[in-house]
Amino acid sequence: MPDEGKSSNATTRIEETGTSDDDNITGAAENDILSGGAGSDTIKGGQGNDDIEGNFGADVLEGNAGDDIIAGGSENDTIKGGLGNDQLQGDAGDEELEGNSGNDVIRGSTGNDVLERNDDNDWL
Repeated sequence: MPDEGKSSNATTRIEETGTSDDDNITGAAENDILSGGAGSDTIKGGQGNDDIEGNFGADVLEGNAGDDIIAGGSENDTIKGGLGNDQLQGDAGDEELEGNSGNDVIRGSTGNDVLERNDDNDWL
């Protein structure tokens, strides 16, 4: 039977990389490193200061509490910051990047990106 992706919901610090299928990965309370694979992944950070990378596929990437670094991949991604001071980075696809609470740095890239800020001191 082919690999159908995986789901992860960690309770301790994790370093998690997705598969070639569509994965659901959720971070923990610690500072996590979460990376998607070739599928269209959903990755949500935990309470810590997380590093989240979409890689390939049309991904949904979300920070949570903490100061997160979130980078899209080569497809059309949705990237949302969390409650901290986050850094959001688009890539080659047409990204939707949305800051949330905190003083966020939001950067588009080569695609037709939509950058949305909040009421705090965000930098676009």
